[in-house]
Amino acid sequence: MADQPSKKRGFFSRKEKGDAISESQLQVVPSTESSSKEQPEEPPESANVPQSQVIQPVSFVSLFRFSTRTELTFNVIGVIAAAAAGAAQASPTCPLMSLLFGNLVQAFVTFGSTVQESKAGTLTDPGALTAAENHFRMTAAKDASYLVYIGLRMFMCTYVYMLVWVYTEEVNAKRIRERYLKAILRQDIAFFNHVGAGEVATRIQTDTHLVQQGISEKVAICVSFFASFVTRFVLAYVRSWRLALALSSMLPCIAVTGGVMNKFVSRYMKLSLAYVADSGTLAEEVFSMVRTAQAFGTQEVLSDRVVAVMYEIYSLCYENARKF
Repeated sequence: MADQPSKKRGFFSRKEKGDAISESQLQVVPSTESSSKEQPEEPPESANVPQSQVIQPVSFVSLFRFSTRTELTFNVIGVIAAAAAGAAQASPTCPLMSLLFGNLVQAFVTFGSTVQESKAGTLTDPGALTAAENHFRMTAAKDASYLVYIGLRMFMCTYVYMLVWVYTEEVNAKRIRERYLKAILRQDIAFFNHVGAGEVATRIQTDTHLVQQGISEKVAICVSFFASFVTRFVLAYVRSWRLALALSSMLPCIAVTGGVMNKFVSRYMKLSLAYVADSGTLAEEVFSMVRTAQAFGTQEVLSDRVVAVMYEIYSLCYENARKF
């Protein structure tokens, strides 16, 4: 029996099979589209991640959340020392010092007028010159001793509040850096899609340094200035209330000007921090791909990008300094 020739599969048979497969696939596609219409689309994972870091404002008290009770006690002692130092700062224009200098100048004027009357022969009492001289010596010695006491108190109080606040802010800044790094390491992978490698290190340095400046000796200095202002205010109204009332009309203007200035300065500071973080990320990426940049000859392009970011920071700082 002769063998029957086997049925060969030609081009058209393959095409028919391909058409059959495509038809079967086409039957599945409408069902997939209908099911996708029935089920709502889930937002992508990156949509839940903010495009840029938003700086959330916190209260001043929240900056001390990582302080211990001992450190808070030291801070209170530093505030009291700063208030005591501010009430009598070592300057002729400050409250108690100005009062003592005024008494000393008045003693000089009284003694000088008595001497002039004695030389002119208009002094009726012969012992008035001796009494004026004794009174001048006693007043000058008393005021000079008060100035020495105030200077010693100023030195002690200033040393105490500077030592306390510098120590506590250094310890708190260390804790804030540690907590910041732990919080960064706890984030999901999607968080790092919008945060560069250099931005993390830059923000740990710049942001914590900014917080460190806000809770350092500047707090005690502000308390010292406020105590000095209150003491001046009280002394001014006690000595000459009419003149003090006339000069008090400038206080609202000074307050409004200071508030507007602080608002603009804070805005420029936020923009500057954002540009600094971007420059840190860009510099980190450039240094990590230095071999690739050398191979493709993109040194000038990357350098121009870094210079552009640095120029933005320079422009912000220059505008801030020029306006304020």
